[in-house]
Amino acid sequence: MAYGFCYYPYDEFGGSSIDSGFINIGPTSSVGSSFIFDGSVSSGMSLGLTQGFSLRNISGSGGIFNVQVGADLRPSGKSNSNIVLRLKLFKNGAPIEGSLTNNTFTPESIYNPVSLSTRCLVYLDNSDEISARFDIFVENGVVPDIRIFSANMVAFNV
Repeated sequence: MAYGFCYYPYDEFGGSSIDSGFINIGPTSSVGSSFIFDGSVSSGMSLGLTQGFSLRNISGSGGIFNVQVGADLRPSGKSNSNIVLRLKLFKNGAPIEGSLTNNTFTPESIYNPVSLSTRCLVYLDNSDEISARFDIFVENGVVPDIRIFSANMVAFNV
């Protein structure tokens, strides 16, 4: 059985600002490389090669994997318009249908963190990679930095 876990350490103050390496203004972009792969609870998987928030099947065989991703985020500054944050899963760079989740900030709710989470079942051959990517969309306004409080990805063979 293969299983893997990578995460961004919890920071109650949203310690790291997510820059253009993490989230860009539409279209979908990959997150940066400051995520930690936990080899002590992983077997047959490694951190992905294409980006930091991904897992790669290195078990030597294929199988169906349950993949779960969660992240707590918020804009770090005020915007004069609505902001939409999206999270979507990708297999080898191709979007996985049905894995999209999103949350909207209004100018009044901008300082409250939101949780984004998604999960899916996906077949991964040996060397296939599953990744999580984020989008930010702003309606005619200033694009604030995004703060990350925590994030994690777990995948296991079912």
